[in-house]
Amino acid sequence: MKLSPIRIALLLVFIYLLAIWTRLGDDRADRYPYFNGTSGTNFRHAQVINQDGALPEVLDRQFWPDGYAPVQVQPNGIETIAGYAYRAVSLVNDQSEKSFVRSFTVLFFSLSVFSMFLLSNQLWLCQAAGLFSALLIALYPPIVRATNGSEFMHGTFAFVFVSLHLGLLTAFWRRPSRLMALIALVVAFAMLGVWEGAGAYLGVVAVVVALAWKSDELPGKALLAGHLAAMVLAGVVFPHLRAGRFLADWPFILMFVATLQRVLGDRLPKRVPAFAYLAGGFAILFLVYVPVRAGGLELVGGIDYWLDRLRFIGGKPGDPLALGEAARYLWTIDRASPSPYALFQFGLPMVFLIPPAVLGLRNIRKRNGGPTWPVIVFATVGVFVYWLDRSAILFAVLGLFPLISAALFGFSVNTKIRVLPVAIGVWLFASQLLFPAGTANVTYRIAPLVGISPQKPDGFLFASIGNPDLDLVRHLVSRTSTRDPFLAPVETSSIVATFAGRKTVLVSGIHTRNVVERAFDLTSVFFKDENLLYEACQRAGVRQVLYRIDFLLDQSAYSPSYFAGLPGISTESAAYMMHFQPEALRHFTLEYENDTYRLFRVTEEMQPVFLTDHPPVYHLDVLRKSESVEAFYAKVLDVLVTYYTAIEAQASGNDEDAIRRFRYCVERVPEFTLAWLGAGESLLRLNDVEAADAAYTKVLKYAPDNANALYHKALTLSRLGEEKRALDVLKVLLASTRDRNMIRLARELEIIIQAGSSGGE
Repeated sequence: MKLSPIRIALLLVFIYLLAIWTRLGDDRADRYPYFNGTSGTNFRHAQVINQDGALPEVLDRQFWPDGYAPVQVQPNGIETIAGYAYRAVSLVNDQSEKSFVRSFTVLFFSLSVFSMFLLSNQLWLCQAAGLFSALLIALYPPIVRATNGSEFMHGTFAFVFVSLHLGLLTAFWRRPSRLMALIALVVAFAMLGVWEGAGAYLGVVAVVVALAWKSDELPGKALLAGHLAAMVLAGVVFPHLRAGRFLADWPFILMFVATLQRVLGDRLPKRVPAFAYLAGGFAILFLVYVPVRAGGLELVGGIDYWLDRLRFIGGKPGDPLALGEAARYLWTIDRASPSPYALFQFGLPMVFLIPPAVLGLRNIRKRNGGPTWPVIVFATVGVFVYWLDRSAILFAVLGLFPLISAALFGFSVNTKIRVLPVAIGVWLFASQLLFPAGTANVTYRIAPLVGISPQKPDGFLFASIGNPDLDLVRHLVSRTSTRDPFLAPVETSSIVATFAGRKTVLVSGIHTRNVVERAFDLTSVFFKDENLLYEACQRAGVRQVLYRIDFLLDQSAYSPSYFAGLPGISTESAAYMMHFQPEALRHFTLEYENDTYRLFRVTEEMQPVFLTDHPPVYHLDVLRKSESVEAFYAKVLDVLVTYYTAIEAQASGNDEDAIRRFRYCVERVPEFTLAWLGAGESLLRLNDVEAADAAYTKVLKYAPDNANALYHKALTLSRLGEEKRALDVLKVLLASTRDRNMIRLARELEIIIQAGSSGGE
């Protein structure tokens, strides 16, 4: 049954709203208060456009003091749209910029339900296939998580343009139309302004079109000529393409050669294959334009990066020096192979959906001659690239979902054969979305049976009490100067610059040669002697250094030490000293810390360290009782998990169980302050005042200025009848804290104690 255009439109609008709902309702996006890494830099660009109307020639808050040219190093089309859109929305709504960008990302990506319907419908001439493809984009859990607005990446938006462009090309292939061709050219031009990979994509499209259309077919020639014109216009208009000498680079050369080969096809000898003309023409022009490209902006990555990925197809080599600095810089955990559970989650529904899709493809070949083999090849390549690089999941489903949607072609013909596997595949998708870690999620339940742990950390696990990024930004905003340049980890630099408004000497998401070289130089010195780090800070003008715990604790192939080419742990390194012995540093004074970060001020001479109450992850005595750094961190993670369960028990009123768990924590980390304070609170609720007093005394022995412990020590002393000692403790508290809430509580307790003493007299 064929539905009317109005019904199709209504169904697609419903699926679009469903896609928005699933993404905005995904609470995983709310766990990250800020955009970091490349997303943070993109967000900063959108902020500047919103505030100033355009990006300046140079932004120097990141990569200080030189700065970088934002319009030259990357496309900023999406940032421009988002910036101006927020300007308009802010006139009628007080929504924060971050919240708006998250919503903007979700609303924009969800438009792909329309483009994916167009693509699948035109491929198979089947409305059901188009609707199924749209539903998969709307509800497939890995895609929902990748596009829920927690990241602000160009690739997310590019998916809409690429899927629409492919849909238009397929429609043009089915029935050549000037309107379709014109829209495709506009989309191609816009794509070049929003996505770094657009040129490479269009170059590949040029080759496919040149080989797919016969030389005597005018539409193929016109289509290529139009795309060539769009690329010329983009190469002239967009600053990042001009800076990169786009009109002399390989994607444009491919398009030029493909167009020339099609236009001259009738005049060329037939005995020479078309591919030979393409390859020969490309090789000649690529060599001719070498001098022109030499003056362009030097970006890292590209073909060299992917050759390294193919060379080490099984994963990063154990020896970091087997890779160049640029490859180590780009090959981060975000671009690693997917985890075993992610692959299992991705593949299990496909096991049931691909067989009926094969039956659908057989029917398609018999009835309408759809391009089955190109789609199969495209889907296979996409899945292979995703297997190499988890960030390519959108590229993978761009071919895979139309392939799977073929399962619904002629569905009524083989209903008995196909209904069961399709139903199972759809249920697996639905259970992954609705019950991520519940008993109804079949994938989650089956994975352990085949030796795959759904809960195994994917990369280094940052465990913390509270939100370390949020706490860090609050401290930076309230306690540091905007004049002080910061040396922070590359990924965190965007948080420091964008959300705390501080200068950073490194920058995230910009892949020019000088950016990578500075990142390497200033990361590697953390793993050398402190004096070398100090000298590097002096040369760079750094006044504040932000240390992150993975600099020492992460020993994987995605660690900062691997990027520096210096794996392993040296007790003489600055990173080790910053982590376990900050009081021994001569040129770096510890001023702030949380479970993830430590902030140091650069000083000429050794300064006293006033922070004495450290989170468990920094406890040297616990390390000395552990077999290795890995065993130490495993112990810390175990303690933090136990602490959370103790808090839950305490909140539910089960203080006896909470005390048992708190004691488990302090047995393994004797100076775990929060566990002592939690135990004291539960002991007070059980009216065991003496034991509570002992818990607070433990804290004050190593952290005599801990405001919470001082307050509760005074409270327990007053309840034990030692009012004078309680008042003395309160005096210490009032003299040592600047916490307004704690000062208010101390004053109130002081009044109560004094009133009780007067009444007693």
